[in-house]
Amino acid sequence: MSQTLLLDRRERLLSLEPLIAAHQPLETRMPAIVRRAMLGGALVVSSMAMSACGGNEAPPPEEQAAETMAEAVQQMQQAAEKMSTASSDQPLIPGATLLEHLPASIDGMDRSNAERNETGAMGFKVSTASASYRGEDRSIDVSLTDVGGTGMMAAMGAAWSMVDVDKANDEGYERTVTIDGNRGYETEKLRNGRQETELSVIVRQRVLVKLEGKNVSMDKLRDALKALRVQELVGAS
Repeated sequence: MSQTLLLDRRERLLSLEPLIAAHQPLETRMPAIVRRAMLGGALVVSSMAMSACGGNEAPPPEEQAAETMAEAVQQMQQAAEKMSTASSDQPLIPGATLLEHLPASIDGMDRSNAERNETGAMGFKVSTASASYRGEDRSIDVSLTDVGGTGMMAAMGAAWSMVDVDKANDEGYERTVTIDGNRGYETEKLRNGRQETELSVIVRQRVLVKLEGKNVSMDKLRDALKALRVQELVGAS
């Protein structure tokens, strides 16, 4: 299956996520990142099945909508039951600890809108921290996400972690990268005279780091990534 088709199918599956959430009872509703991760897993399974059948192109989306919805929900439920009973020796990194790794300033821009959060449902626990850094005509938004012992869930939620991407056009580029041994994805585009950059990395197959820049170069985002010291959160294991 081509990279473009795989990414297109990911977008279609992720568009179902709000519908799936609405069909879950509130008291057992999974955190959004977990639902997206489940859909990512469903994408991998379905893509492998298509490859095994000779790599035929998928039917039009309108013909697959009901079937895809049912399959996605089933995939999520089965994975939830399995993973919620799995034991883990990796405790969740507290949101407060994640927040401590968002520095007071990045590249001369002060931190604002700092938030931390810990949620859990059906045996899943998710810890997040985020902040914004604003300058006169530039900005960086940063988020850290940990899913504890189910660290591979972070990878499942990011399609770029499962495929190799290297695309470029007149507007910019997007590609998968490796940074300090960690799988990552970066994109840089010029839109309406404004530079837009994004850098995402899964550190030690556990903590998902995302940086989004406006009028900030990719080199600056990489410098900001180093300033977060995320490797210290997960250690060398």
